[in-house]
Amino acid sequence: QKLREAVRVGASREPWSFFEVVATAMLLAGFGAVLSLLVYFTMLSATWTVVASLGTGWCCYHGYRLHFIRSRERRRREIRRFLPHAMDSIAMVMSSGDPFPVGLKMVIEDFPDAPLSEELKVLLNGLERGQTMESALNRLADTICLPEFREMVRVLDRIQEHGSAGAEDFTRLARQLRITHLRHMEADVGKAEAAMALPIMLVMLSAMVVSAAPFLLALRESDLFR
Repeated sequence: QKLREAVRVGASREPWSFFEVVATAMLLAGFGAVLSLLVYFTMLSATWTVVASLGTGWCCYHGYRLHFIRSRERRRREIRRFLPHAMDSIAMVMSSGDPFPVGLKMVIEDFPDAPLSEELKVLLNGLERGQTMESALNRLADTICLPEFREMVRVLDRIQEHGSAGAEDFTRLARQLRITHLRHMEADVGKAEAAMALPIMLVMLSAMVVSAAPFLLALRESDLFR
């Protein structure tokens, strides 16, 4: 499920399918297994050579899968972090009387290297080719896979259906997205603190061993153990 979701994220830039990712991982696993088989053939017995080859292939397969998932998760985090700033820019443009596509162009021109700008460029190209706003936004929401972006889609639908003030809605949405982003940051900090407990304990034990080593060595050479 995580791999299928990661395939959808950033599909506009790298249009991989689920089976293409799995096939690539299997090819890397086969290459790693064959290479390890050639390396360990003269060093180990036949049984251990097969075990080492299978283990290398398993590590290559899962290593590539985890790398693919984490790279797409990193892209999604960057989009989530930049989304409030984009909403503020769009709200500023719409408050001056310009339509929503003009706000998209401003965000793309001001931040061309941002991952969200790449996705918004796909959205703008679809609108310019005659695609409806609803279908283009829903397709982009499926690609980004963020509840915050789906909230922006609902705001745009409400603007088009009921004619509400777009700038005020986008400003309110940007404020909500910042609060949501702070909550995600707090959750990440909590996870990092929990993950640091074991390394800190190991470092403290190592420091204690290094500090006590001279005393223990001197005690070993004393008359007490003779």
